[in-house]
This record gives sequence, structure tokens and C-alpha cells, in this order.
Amino acid sequence: TLKAALAAAQTGTDNVQIVCRPGATIISDGSHYNVTNNVTIYANGADFGGKDLSIGTYAAPKDSTTTINIYDAKNLVVWGQPVDERADVWNVNFTDCVNDGWNFLMYRGETGKATINATLTGCKATGFKDSIIHTTADGSITIKNCEFANNCAPVNIAHKQTGAMTVTVENSTFTNCGSTSTENKLNQYAAPVRIVNNNAAGTVATEVTNCTFADTVGNNGDILIGDGRDGKDSNDVTLTVKNTDANVQAQKPGYYAANGA
Repeated sequence: TLKAALAAAQTGTDNVQIVCRPGATIISDGSHYNVTNNVTIYANGADFGGKDLSIGTYAAPKDSTTTINIYDAKNLVVWGQPVDERADVWNVNFTDCVNDGWNFLMYRGETGKATINATLTGCKATGFKDSIIHTTADGSITIKNCEFANNCAPVNIAHKQTGAMTVTVENSTFTNCGSTSTENKLNQYAAPVRIVNNNAAGTVATEVTNCTFADTVGNNGDILIGDGRDGKDSNDVTLTVKNTDANVQAQKPGYYAANGA
């Protein structure tokens, strides 16, 4: 099972390679699959049903670098929320993966010193009302040759640490992304590409190149920089847009009043 294979990786066997039966459905044998050593998953189209690889939350190496490579997986999520001051570095690479109703990466690192470096290459995501790639940590996010459709906030970077985050989005398409829903104030932050810096000591630099935005939903534009919600802390970011037709908005707290107006 996947759980057994990853458990073997945690016991000292590094650079484990897991090969799934083509088109398999992965049956759940645990709520989270902890990853603590380098691992590569050749999914061969296997459907993981939204199960997640947990990084840095329940079990993690101390102050070390771990790499996760995922190829041709469906509905496999990488999730983490560090709970202490570990300085882990996580390199997470998705290639030719598809998520239908799930996110690829959800990593909140505001309480620690961890770093997330994630790449998505040739991936597709559809039909999810929350973020597809979301992080609050330092590091880098690189998205190339990807397709996003009917998502609330496909690229949602809300930086909260004191270091640097760089975001690169290239040759990707965003169709019917965004939201007008007032549930959890989605309409106040949803956008195909959203970049926020909540820590004045940190920096966020973003470059969007050769991308296509079509039928964006809501009023926050195709690329949203800054947080317009009342009472939020929103600091400077830098944005470069090349060879891309996009509506760019810059917001600051108070753009949306407390009552949502």
C-alpha cells in the first residue's frame, strides 16, 4: 500500500521510488501520509482521491532538505502546516498531474522558518472552489505550461514570513477562474493569480509571462496584488507582466469594507 511504502521511506530508506499500477484507484489506508525522506512517485495516472502527502506537520526531519517528485498523478495533494521553528526545506515537483476538485499544494508556514519550493509543469486543475496552489511561506513557486479552469483562486500566495518568496507563472491558461460567492468572503480575494505580502519584513516578487486569462469571474481582475479586505495587513509586492493580456488590480485594506461593500 501507499502507506506502507511511505512508512518504509521514513525508516531510513532514502530516495524511495513508488510505481503505481496504471490507472489504479488508491484505497485510503490513512488520513495523512507523512513524508520525511526523499521520494518519487510514478503514478501512471493513478487516482488518489484527494489524499495528501503531509510535510512537516505530524512528522518531519529536523532542519533538512526533502524532495518530493510526483509524475502523472490524479487528485494527489501535498499539505503541510509546520508547528514549530524547524528550518525544513521542502522541494515539491508535480509533473503532468491532474486534479479534478482538489488542490495541488496547501502549505502554511507563517509560524516557523520552513521553506517551500514548488514546481508545477504540464498540470491541469478544474472545479475547485478554493486555492490550487496556496502558501504563506518563504521560497519559490514556479508554474509552467499548466491549465486552470473553474477555480476560485488557482495561484494564491499570501506571504507571511520574513524572508523572500518568488512566483513565476509561464505559458499557462486560466479560464473561468475567480468567484462572486460571499461564503468566507471568497469574492473579496478570489482571482486567477493573487499575490499578497502580509509581512513588512518579507518580500514577494512575481513574474507572469505568456499567459492567457479568459472569462474571469468577479471584480478582482486577472491578477490581484494586495489584500483589500478590512483589517488585513498588506505590504509591497513587485509584479512583472510580459506578453500577457491581463487586468491587473492593486488593492489595500479597506478596498472592501467590513460589511463587504
